Amino acid sequence: GANWTAVNNGIPYNTFVTSFAVKDGYIFAGTERGAFLTTDNGAHWTVIIYGLKDMDVKALAVCGGDVFAGTPYGGVFRTTDNGAHWTNVNNNLEKTWVSSFAVSGNNLFAGVDGDGGVFLTTDKGTNWTAVNNGLINTSVQTLAVNDSYIFAGVYGNVLRRRPLSELITSVKNNLNSLLNYFVLKQNYPNPFNPTTTISYSLTKSCFVQLKIYDMLGKEVATLVNKEQQRGNYKVEFNGPKLTSGIYFYTLRSGNFSKTKKLVLLK
Repeated sequence: GANWTAVNNGIPYNTFVTSFAVKDGYIFAGTERGAFLTTDNGAHWTVIIYGLKDMDVKALAVCGGDVFAGTPYGGVFRTTDNGAHWTNVNNNLEKTWVSSFAVSGNNLFAGVDGDGGVFLTTDKGTNWTAVNNGLINTSVQTLAVNDSYIFAGVYGNVLRRRPLSELITSVKNNLNSLLNYFVLKQNYPNPFNPTTTISYSLTKSCFVQLKIYDMLGKEVATLVNKEQQRGNYKVEFNGPKLTSGIYFYTLRSGNFSKTKKLVLLK
């Protein structure tokens, strides 16, 4: 920290940045004006707010391959495609001020301000359960976990801890089971001009969607949208009418999706 360099290109001046999350080569920033994404270590930022009903992002976390955003009054939102689309996952968290997250394996804890307490999800936000036994004050400001405990910093200069073994036992790794459902490979060539090939494999028959999105989350092409049998597939993407830049391709089947980045250079 002896020297710092400004990396604000794309983020409006005088914006409060309140949280960060890192996933592979993507860095996410939570601000009072929504979420932003950079793929070049902060040289350029792109706003990613499609589906975010509350623009004030207080907390960010990566859990089970997905990115979660905590907001005041809007609860929790999840993206499975690196911010191209956000979906609210607020069962039991409607109209709550989510101030913080903590991750233990595929288990996600949410700290809720305003006498909300601590909530736990083991299924990527589909369901949330309050885990407040032992909390003197449930106005939770921040959370942290280590191998043995979850720590909660609450309003009034109070720090509490609780053994993780009381909250999460042997939780099945749903992500691994879903990854066995299909495999999405990196496109080749990448970068490309103007065509590239996307390969994927299905371990069972299912309805499949394969779509291309730009950096703002706008859909630019649908490559597959149909039921397919078990097997290996290759799809060619041709982008002669698109401008040079970074795009994302997302493979969806049921509730699971996988996203990878492709680069068009002309």
